[in-house]
Amino acid sequence: MEREHLFANCLKKDCKIIKIYVKIFELLAGIKNCQVFGDKNIDIKKLTFDSRKVEKGSMFFCIDGTKVNGKIYAIDAIKNGAVCIVTSQKQSLQIVQIVVKDVRKAMAKMSANFFGNPQKALQIVGITGTNGKTSTSYILAEMLQSFGKNVGVIGTSGIFFGGKKYPANLTTPDSIELFEIFAKMRDCGTQVCVMEVSAHSIFFKKIYGIKFFAKILTNVKTDHLDFFKTQRRYESVKMHFFSSGKNFVANGDDNVGKQIANVHKKKTLTFGMGKDCDYQIQIKMMSIVQSQFDVVNQKDAFCFQTNLVGECNIFNFVASLIVLQKFGVDIKKLTKEQQNFMLPGRFDVKKFKKGNIVIDYAHTTSSVETLFKTIKSVSAHRCIAVIGAPGERETEKRFLFGKIAGKFCDVVIVTTDNPASEHPRRIMFEIASGVKTTNAKCLLIEDRQKAIKKAIQIAPQNTNILIVGKGSEDYQIFGDKKIGYSDYKVVEKILKNKK
Repeated sequence: MEREHLFANCLKKDCKIIKIYVKIFELLAGIKNCQVFGDKNIDIKKLTFDSRKVEKGSMFFCIDGTKVNGKIYAIDAIKNGAVCIVTSQKQSLQIVQIVVKDVRKAMAKMSANFFGNPQKALQIVGITGTNGKTSTSYILAEMLQSFGKNVGVIGTSGIFFGGKKYPANLTTPDSIELFEIFAKMRDCGTQVCVMEVSAHSIFFKKIYGIKFFAKILTNVKTDHLDFFKTQRRYESVKMHFFSSGKNFVANGDDNVGKQIANVHKKKTLTFGMGKDCDYQIQIKMMSIVQSQFDVVNQKDAFCFQTNLVGECNIFNFVASLIVLQKFGVDIKKLTKEQQNFMLPGRFDVKKFKKGNIVIDYAHTTSSVETLFKTIKSVSAHRCIAVIGAPGERETEKRFLFGKIAGKFCDVVIVTTDNPASEHPRRIMFEIASGVKTTNAKCLLIEDRQKAIKKAIQIAPQNTNILIVGKGSEDYQIFGDKKIGYSDYKVVEKILKNKK
C-alpha cells in the first residue's frame, strides 16, 4: 500500500482552543526585572501588538517596528478595550502598565504562559538557512511520520497539524501566534513540531524561550541585505540561533556551518561532500527524476535512492537523516517508499509532450543559480525560463536573476512575481537588463499566465520549461492586495486545453 504523505490530505476536523482567561500575575511567571503599575489580578483575555486587533480585556504590547514606535498606538489600544500595556518605559496613561527592558522577549514569554507553555509538550526541531528550510521541513516531517510520530509543521508554505492545513503569513509567525499554534498542536496530540526559523524571527526574538530538541543549518548565502545591510550581520544572526541548545546539525561545506561546528564541537554533527564532514555525501547518479548517493560516517556507509533531485535536496535529505537518528530511528530501516517525498513547488517535474515543466520556488540569487545548474546537469534538453522577481525587496538581485537565467537558457520570458507596490514593468525591465548581457532571447510578458502559455507554445521538442519564483504559492501580490493565482493550476489548465 502506498504511503500517505504528510501534505497529501489535510481534511480532518479543526482543533480549536477554548476561551482563555489568565490573570496578569500568572503571565509574569519567569519575567525578570519588570515593574507593574496597577492591579495584577485583572483577567487578560487576549494578547496582541496590533492596536486594530485589540478587544475588551486585551493586553497590548508596545512593539517598535522598523519604521514606527509602538508606544504611539497605546492610546488607540486603550480606546479599543485594552486593560493593560507592556512597555519599555512608563507612560502617562490611566491603565495597568508592565514595564520591561525588552518588550519582544516579554511578549514571547508571556505568550508561552498565556497558552499554558505548550512548547514543553512538543519536541521542536528548528531549521534555519537561506535556502532549503521548507524542503528540509517536509522531508523530516514525512520521515518522522512514517516512523509513527504525530508531526506538525510551521513554515513558508503553511502550517500543518491534525490533518489540516492553515495559511501562513510569515515563514515564522510572531510569538503570540506561534505559541497559540503550539497549543493547538498539543491539544491535537502532536508530538513533534518541525518549524522553519527565519533570520527575521531570530532577530526579532519571536522564538525566545523555546528549548529546541534539535537545530539545523541548511546553508547561508546572500539574502535580506535590504534589512540586515551587510552579509556579516546576516550571518551573525544565523550564528546566534546556535548559541543555546543541543543536537546541532550543520552544513559542513558552508562557512557558517563550519563556524558552528568549531564553536560547538561536542554537540554538532556536520553533513556535506567535504572529507571533514561527519556525514560525507557521495553522489553516484542523478537524473531529472531520481538520485542515488551514499552517506558515509565513522561507523557505517548507507546507500539511498530517492526521487529528490539536485545536490541541495540531497543535502536536505541527509540533514533530516541525522535528526531522525537523534529521535532514535535506525536509518538502515528506511524503505524505498520512505526515501521518496512530496515537495510541492520544489523542483516539481511535470511531463508534457515536448519535454518537462519544472515548477520551483527559487527566489534568492543562490537558489535560482542552483536550480538552473541542476537542470543542466541532469538533462541535455534546451531550456526556457519563466521568471519574475518580488517588489519591495533587494533590487540588485533582479539583474542577477536575468543574467543567470540567460546564461543557462535559450529563451527567458520575464514576467511578474509579487510586484506589491512597485510598477511591474520596472521590475521586469531590471530583470531583462540582465538577460541582455547573455545570448538568450528575451521576451517580456506581464501577465504570468500568458507568459507560461507562451513558453509552452514556443517550446520545441526536448525542452525543459522552468517556471521560477512562486512554487506552491497560491496568490500574487499587487499593491496591498493578494490575488488568487497558482502556477500549478495555470499549467494544468493550459496542458488540458492542448489535448
